[in-house]
Amino acid sequence: MSHPAAVDRQPGLGGETGFTLAATGVPADLRGPDVPPLAGDIATHYGQPSLDAELIGRAARAAASDPHRLQLIKYLWHLLVLLGHPAHQSRH
Repeated sequence: MSHPAAVDRQPGLGGETGFTLAATGVPADLRGPDVPPLAGDIATHYGQPSLDAELIGRAARAAASDPHRLQLIKYLWHLLVLLGHPAHQSRH
């Protein structure tokens, strides 16, 4: 089943900037109701309005000893790839 906001993803070679997803744009209907609040918590913790691979990776490393939270972060990664928008510039 495809979510209405899902974008067709074609892998590319080089020059990829990754995806971003607004923390407020994480739906509860795809990976469960615990994921949107987690997205907000992660974004707030790192002072960013949107999630990207870097933030999700940092959150995953911080949650390494908590299997349940790590699973929810994995779901968040799925949503980033499924629903995220191409990132145009780095925060650095």
